Amino acid sequence: MTRDDQMRFQAVLTVGAMSLTLLGCDTDAPVIEEAPAPADVAPPVTSGLAAAAHFMATWNTRDPDVWAGSLNFPHTRPAAGGHRVWQTKEDYVATTDYAGVIATGWDHTEFEDLRLVHETDTKAHVAGRWLRVDTDGNPIRRNLVTYIATQIDDRWRIKARFGAGAPLPDDTTQPIADIATATVESYLTAFNARDPVEWAAMLNYPHLRIAGGDLRVWETEDDYARWMDFDGFAERTGWDRSVLDEVEVVQAAENGANVAVTFTRFTADDEIIATFDSLYLITNENGRWGVRARSSFAR
Repeated sequence: MTRDDQMRFQAVLTVGAMSLTLLGCDTDAPVIEEAPAPADVAPPVTSGLAAAAHFMATWNTRDPDVWAGSLNFPHTRPAAGGHRVWQTKEDYVATTDYAGVIATGWDHTEFEDLRLVHETDTKAHVAGRWLRVDTDGNPIRRNLVTYIATQIDDRWRIKARFGAGAPLPDDTTQPIADIATATVESYLTAFNARDPVEWAAMLNYPHLRIAGGDLRVWETEDDYARWMDFDGFAERTGWDRSVLDEVEVVQAAENGANVAVTFTRFTADDEIIATFDSLYLITNENGRWGVRARSSFAR
Protein backbone atom coordinates (compact mmCIF):
# COMPACT_ATOMS: atom_id res chain seq x y z
CA MET A 1 0.00 0.00 0.00
CA THR A 2 1.45 3.43 -0.93
CA ARG A 3 1.82 6.26 1.61
CA ASP A 4 -1.14 8.05 0.01
CA ASP A 5 -3.26 4.92 0.40
CA GLN A 6 -2.13 4.60 4.01
CA MET A 7 -3.11 8.19 4.76
CA ARG A 8 -6.47 7.72 3.10
CA PHE A 9 -7.03 4.57 5.15
CA GLN A 10 -6.06 6.45 8.33
CA ALA A 11 -8.50 9.23 7.43
CA VAL A 12 -11.34 6.75 7.06
CA LEU A 13 -10.48 5.13 10.40
CA THR A 14 -10.51 8.59 12.02
CA VAL A 15 -14.08 9.22 10.89
CA GLY A 16 -15.24 5.77 11.93
CA ALA A 17 -13.56 5.92 15.35
CA MET A 18 -15.03 9.36 15.99
CA SER A 19 -18.49 8.03 15.23
CA LEU A 20 -18.10 5.33 17.90
CA THR A 21 -16.70 7.81 20.42
CA LEU A 22 -19.56 10.23 19.96
CA LEU A 23 -22.15 7.49 20.21
CA GLY A 24 -20.55 6.08 23.31
CA CYS A 25 -20.39 9.43 25.10
CA ASP A 26 -23.89 10.64 24.34
CA THR A 27 -26.73 8.42 23.17
CA ASP A 28 -28.57 11.49 21.91
CA ALA A 29 -25.64 12.73 19.81
CA PRO A 30 -26.09 12.94 16.03
CA VAL A 31 -24.56 9.99 14.18
CA ILE A 32 -21.53 10.60 11.99
CA GLU A 33 -22.11 8.63 8.83
CA GLU A 34 -20.44 5.25 8.32
CA ALA A 35 -17.09 5.48 6.55
CA PRO A 36 -16.76 4.05 3.02
CA ALA A 37 -14.09 1.72 1.69
CA PRO A 38 -10.46 2.74 2.46
CA ALA A 39 -9.86 3.95 -1.11
CA ASP A 40 -12.26 6.88 -0.58
CA VAL A 41 -11.75 9.67 1.98
CA ALA A 42 -15.10 11.28 1.18
CA PRO A 43 -17.86 9.60 3.22
CA PRO A 44 -21.41 10.88 2.75
CA VAL A 45 -21.38 14.25 4.50
CA THR A 46 -25.00 14.94 5.35
CA SER A 47 -24.78 16.94 8.58
CA GLY A 48 -22.72 19.71 10.18
CA LEU A 49 -21.16 17.31 12.68
CA ALA A 50 -20.08 14.97 9.90
CA ALA A 51 -18.63 17.95 8.00
CA ALA A 52 -16.32 18.74 10.93
CA ALA A 53 -15.21 15.10 11.16
CA HIS A 54 -14.61 15.02 7.41
CA PHE A 55 -12.59 18.26 7.63
CA MET A 56 -10.22 16.61 10.09
CA ALA A 57 -10.00 13.38 8.11
CA THR A 58 -9.02 15.24 4.94
CA TRP A 59 -6.45 17.33 6.84
CA ASN A 60 -4.73 14.12 7.90
CA THR A 61 -4.30 13.04 4.26
CA ARG A 62 -1.63 15.75 3.82
CA ASP A 63 -3.13 16.47 0.42
CA PRO A 64 -4.03 20.20 0.06
CA ASP A 65 -6.51 19.56 -2.74
CA VAL A 66 -8.33 16.85 -0.78
CA TRP A 67 -8.35 19.04 2.36
CA ALA A 68 -9.67 22.07 0.48
CA GLY A 69 -12.49 19.88 -0.80
CA SER A 70 -13.93 19.84 2.73
CA LEU A 71 -14.49 23.61 2.66
CA ASN A 72 -17.08 26.02 1.27
CA PHE A 73 -15.84 29.26 -0.28
CA PRO A 74 -15.29 32.07 0.39
CA HIS A 75 -13.77 30.48 3.49
CA THR A 76 -12.55 32.36 6.55
CA ARG A 77 -10.56 31.68 9.73
CA PRO A 78 -10.93 34.52 12.28
CA ALA A 79 -9.12 34.48 15.62
CA ALA A 80 -7.65 36.91 18.14
CA GLY A 81 -5.22 39.12 16.25
CA GLY A 82 -6.60 38.74 12.75
CA HIS A 83 -8.28 36.63 10.13
CA ARG A 84 -7.84 35.22 6.66
CA VAL A 85 -10.29 34.90 3.80
CA TRP A 86 -9.81 32.57 0.84
CA GLN A 87 -12.09 33.31 -2.09
CA THR A 88 -11.65 30.04 -3.98
CA LYS A 89 -10.45 26.48 -3.52
CA GLU A 90 -7.47 27.28 -5.75
CA ASP A 91 -6.47 30.15 -3.43
CA TYR A 92 -6.61 27.81 -0.45
CA VAL A 93 -4.57 25.05 -2.08
CA ALA A 94 -1.91 27.58 -3.15
CA THR A 95 -1.38 28.76 0.45
CA THR A 96 -1.43 25.35 2.15
CA ASP A 97 1.99 24.06 3.22
CA TYR A 98 2.25 21.01 5.43
CA ALA A 99 6.03 21.27 5.74
CA GLY A 100 6.05 23.48 8.83
CA VAL A 101 3.61 21.26 10.70
CA ILE A 102 5.44 18.07 9.72
CA ALA A 103 8.71 19.63 10.93
CA THR A 104 7.29 19.68 14.48
CA GLY A 105 7.12 15.90 14.41
CA TRP A 106 3.41 15.89 13.63
CA ASP A 107 1.85 12.59 12.63
CA HIS A 108 -1.90 13.30 12.72
CA THR A 109 -4.58 15.42 14.41
CA GLU A 110 -7.60 14.10 16.27
CA PHE A 111 -10.63 15.52 18.03
CA GLU A 112 -10.62 15.15 21.81
CA ASP A 113 -14.11 16.64 21.90
CA LEU A 114 -16.65 17.46 19.21
CA ARG A 115 -20.23 18.54 19.83
CA LEU A 116 -23.11 20.11 17.99
CA VAL A 117 -24.08 23.56 19.30
CA HIS A 118 -26.73 24.74 16.79
CA GLU A 119 -28.14 23.25 13.60
CA THR A 120 -30.76 23.89 10.92
CA ASP A 121 -31.31 22.10 7.63
CA THR A 122 -28.54 24.10 5.95
CA LYS A 123 -26.18 25.39 8.66
CA ALA A 124 -24.54 24.21 11.88
CA HIS A 125 -22.17 25.37 14.61
CA VAL A 126 -19.88 22.57 15.86
CA ALA A 127 -17.49 23.12 18.78
CA GLY A 128 -14.30 21.08 18.63
CA ARG A 129 -11.13 20.62 20.67
CA TRP A 130 -8.35 19.17 18.56
CA LEU A 131 -5.00 17.62 19.42
CA ARG A 132 -1.93 17.30 17.24
CA VAL A 133 0.00 14.09 17.91
CA ASP A 134 3.62 13.30 17.02
CA THR A 135 4.98 10.09 15.53
CA ASP A 136 5.52 8.66 19.05
CA GLY A 137 1.93 9.35 20.08
CA ASN A 138 2.81 12.36 22.23
CA PRO A 139 0.69 15.56 22.24
CA ILE A 140 2.13 18.56 20.37
CA ARG A 141 -0.60 21.18 20.49
CA ARG A 142 -4.28 21.65 21.40
CA ASN A 143 -6.72 24.25 20.15
CA LEU A 144 -10.37 25.25 20.55
CA VAL A 145 -12.30 25.95 17.34
CA THR A 146 -15.99 26.25 16.50
CA TYR A 147 -16.69 25.16 12.94
CA ILE A 148 -19.37 26.90 10.86
CA ALA A 149 -20.73 24.24 8.50
CA THR A 150 -23.03 25.11 5.60
CA GLN A 151 -24.92 22.99 3.12
CA ILE A 152 -24.54 24.05 -0.51
CA ASP A 153 -25.61 21.90 -3.47
CA ASP A 154 -26.77 19.13 -1.09
CA ARG A 155 -23.34 18.76 0.48
CA TRP A 156 -22.09 19.93 3.88
CA ARG A 157 -18.67 21.61 4.10
CA ILE A 158 -16.90 23.96 6.51
CA LYS A 159 -17.54 27.64 5.75
CA ALA A 160 -15.54 29.15 8.62
CA ARG A 161 -13.43 28.28 11.65
CA PHE A 162 -13.79 30.54 14.70
CA GLY A 163 -10.54 30.05 16.63
CA ALA A 164 -10.74 30.69 20.38
CA GLY A 165 -7.16 29.58 21.07
CA ALA A 166 -5.30 27.07 23.21
CA PRO A 167 -7.42 25.60 26.03
CA LEU A 168 -6.82 26.72 29.61
CA PRO A 169 -7.06 24.66 32.80
CA ASP A 170 -10.73 24.30 33.69
CA ASP A 171 -10.34 26.22 36.97
CA THR A 172 -9.02 29.32 35.14
CA THR A 173 -11.65 29.77 32.44
CA GLN A 174 -14.41 31.46 34.48
CA PRO A 175 -12.95 35.01 34.34
CA ILE A 176 -12.72 34.76 30.53
CA ALA A 177 -16.26 33.36 30.36
CA ASP A 178 -17.51 36.27 32.49
CA ILE A 179 -15.83 38.81 30.21
CA ALA A 180 -17.23 37.14 27.10
CA THR A 181 -20.76 37.06 28.55
CA ALA A 182 -20.56 40.72 29.58
CA THR A 183 -19.33 41.63 26.09
CA VAL A 184 -22.34 39.94 24.48
CA GLU A 185 -24.71 41.70 26.88
CA SER A 186 -23.13 45.09 26.16
CA TYR A 187 -23.31 44.37 22.45
CA LEU A 188 -27.06 43.79 22.63
CA THR A 189 -27.58 46.85 24.86
CA ALA A 190 -25.87 48.98 22.21
CA PHE A 191 -27.99 47.37 19.50
CA ASN A 192 -31.21 48.18 21.36
CA ALA A 193 -30.04 51.76 21.83
CA ARG A 194 -30.18 52.11 18.02
CA ASP A 195 -26.92 54.02 17.99
CA PRO A 196 -24.80 52.75 15.06
CA VAL A 197 -21.62 54.40 16.37
CA GLU A 198 -22.03 52.90 19.84
CA TRP A 199 -22.88 49.51 18.39
CA ALA A 200 -19.92 49.57 15.99
CA ALA A 201 -17.63 50.30 18.94
CA MET A 202 -18.56 46.93 20.47
CA LEU A 203 -16.89 45.05 17.61
CA ASN A 204 -13.29 44.17 16.80
CA TYR A 205 -12.05 44.82 13.26
CA PRO A 206 -11.89 43.65 10.61
CA HIS A 207 -15.30 42.30 11.62
CA LEU A 208 -16.89 39.28 9.93
CA ARG A 209 -20.48 38.05 9.77
CA ILE A 210 -21.81 34.87 8.21
CA ALA A 211 -25.57 34.96 7.61
CA GLY A 212 -26.85 31.83 5.96
CA GLY A 213 -24.00 30.90 3.63
CA ASP A 214 -22.93 34.49 2.88
CA LEU A 215 -19.77 36.09 4.29
CA ARG A 216 -19.39 39.84 4.78
CA VAL A 217 -16.36 41.76 6.12
CA TRP A 218 -16.20 45.32 7.52
CA GLU A 219 -12.72 46.76 7.81
CA THR A 220 -13.34 49.65 10.26
CA GLU A 221 -15.82 51.05 12.81
CA ASP A 222 -16.74 53.83 10.37
CA ASP A 223 -17.56 51.28 7.66
CA TYR A 224 -19.83 49.40 10.03
CA ALA A 225 -21.56 52.47 11.48
CA ARG A 226 -22.31 53.81 7.99
CA TRP A 227 -23.71 50.44 6.93
CA MET A 228 -26.22 50.03 9.77
CA ASP A 229 -29.63 51.71 9.32
CA PHE A 230 -31.68 51.07 12.47
CA ASP A 231 -34.71 53.02 11.28
CA GLY A 232 -34.83 51.07 8.04
CA PHE A 233 -34.34 47.78 9.88
CA ALA A 234 -37.21 48.56 12.29
CA GLU A 235 -39.53 49.63 9.48
CA ARG A 236 -38.72 46.58 7.38
CA THR A 237 -39.11 43.97 10.14
CA GLY A 238 -41.39 45.58 12.74
CA TRP A 239 -38.55 45.29 15.27
CA ASP A 240 -38.58 47.27 18.51
CA ARG A 241 -35.98 45.48 20.63
CA SER A 242 -34.07 42.20 21.04
CA VAL A 243 -33.82 40.13 24.23
CA LEU A 244 -31.20 37.53 25.14
CA ASP A 245 -32.78 34.17 25.92
CA GLU A 246 -29.60 32.19 26.46
CA VAL A 247 -25.85 32.82 26.55
CA GLU A 248 -23.43 29.88 26.77
CA VAL A 249 -19.65 30.21 26.59
CA VAL A 250 -18.83 27.00 24.74
CA GLN A 251 -15.06 27.59 24.50
CA ALA A 252 -12.79 29.93 26.48
CA ALA A 253 -9.08 30.60 25.98
CA GLU A 254 -6.65 33.33 27.05
CA ASN A 255 -7.60 35.84 24.36
CA GLY A 256 -10.74 34.43 22.82
CA ALA A 257 -14.06 32.76 23.49
CA ASN A 258 -16.82 31.28 21.37
CA VAL A 259 -20.25 32.12 22.74
CA ALA A 260 -23.53 30.46 21.75
CA VAL A 261 -26.39 32.94 21.86
CA THR A 262 -30.16 32.66 21.49
CA PHE A 263 -32.14 35.89 21.18
CA THR A 264 -35.70 36.96 20.40
CA ARG A 265 -36.86 39.98 18.44
CA PHE A 266 -39.99 41.78 19.69
CA THR A 267 -42.35 44.38 18.27
CA ALA A 268 -43.37 47.48 20.25
CA ASP A 269 -46.53 45.57 21.24
CA ASP A 270 -44.45 42.76 22.81
CA GLU A 271 -45.23 40.36 20.01
CA ILE A 272 -42.49 37.90 19.09
CA ILE A 273 -41.12 38.39 15.59
CA ALA A 274 -38.65 35.51 15.65
CA THR A 275 -36.08 33.68 17.78
CA PHE A 276 -32.60 33.03 16.39
CA ASP A 277 -29.41 31.19 17.35
CA SER A 278 -26.01 32.80 16.79
CA LEU A 279 -22.34 32.12 17.48
CA TYR A 280 -20.08 35.02 18.50
CA LEU A 281 -16.28 34.94 18.57
CA ILE A 282 -15.20 37.33 21.33
CA THR A 283 -11.53 38.36 21.22
CA ASN A 284 -9.06 40.44 23.19
CA GLU A 285 -7.35 42.84 20.80
CA ASN A 286 -4.64 44.86 22.56
CA GLY A 287 -6.45 44.76 25.89
CA ARG A 288 -9.90 45.47 24.45
CA TRP A 289 -12.56 42.75 24.32
CA GLY A 290 -15.06 42.88 21.47
CA VAL A 291 -16.99 40.78 18.97
CA ARG A 292 -14.59 39.72 16.21
CA ALA A 293 -16.94 37.50 14.19
CA ARG A 294 -20.54 36.33 14.15
CA SER A 295 -22.39 33.47 12.55
CA SER A 296 -26.14 33.94 12.64
CA PHE A 297 -29.23 32.10 11.52
CA ALA A 298 -30.90 35.52 11.37
CA ARG A 299 -31.03 37.70 8.28
